[in-house]
Amino acid sequence: MAKATTVIRKLEIDPAEKRQNDLTELEDVFLDNKEAIESAVKLLGRIHEKGALDIAHGAIGQSDKILERIVIALDHPNVTQSLKNMLLLVEALGTVKMADLEPIVYKINSSIEKVADYEHVEGQGGGFAGLLRALKDEQVIEGMNVLLAIVKGLGINQEDIEENQAMHERSEPVNRRNAPKRRPAQGKWYMFAAGALACALPLIWKRK
Repeated sequence: MAKATTVIRKLEIDPAEKRQNDLTELEDVFLDNKEAIESAVKLLGRIHEKGALDIAHGAIGQSDKILERIVIALDHPNVTQSLKNMLLLVEALGTVKMADLEPIVYKINSSIEKVADYEHVEGQGGGFAGLLRALKDEQVIEGMNVLLAIVKGLGINQEDIEENQAMHERSEPVNRRNAPKRRPAQGKWYMFAAGALACALPLIWKRK
């Protein structure tokens, strides 16, 4: 009887043939992505002309020293506090309603234009009498109302606003669950009443 094969030998490929196959595959890849490769080469050429590659080489060569300087700079208390303030500022910006802020920005721009065009002339429009005349202007009155609204908003207690918002958010799901559902039977009842009235109208006219 023939003995079972216990050793499996892989078929050895000729190195020259393997190299030729790899070159053929690379040629196919280059040909399929010809435009992308040309664009990448042009981009690298422009980066090299600006000296960015030399800067990158220098930065990589001095990476340890650069990292050390960055760590030392970040270890400063003022830098740490600046980073904290920046994060708090970003968080505060997230609470600003841009739709409500937009009209105020327009009003501020208009005010800056008025200030830029203003020229003080002695003896004209000054004094207490000029102030009284200005109070009759509708724009001045509207501006004072805006300032009063801002002052009133600054006096609101922030804790009360947060509590009201929390209560409103909690009450919304409850209101949705307790909202009365429309009964489709009411529509059918109206249709039935209209049909009965239409049938009764000829009888009423006959009696008359």
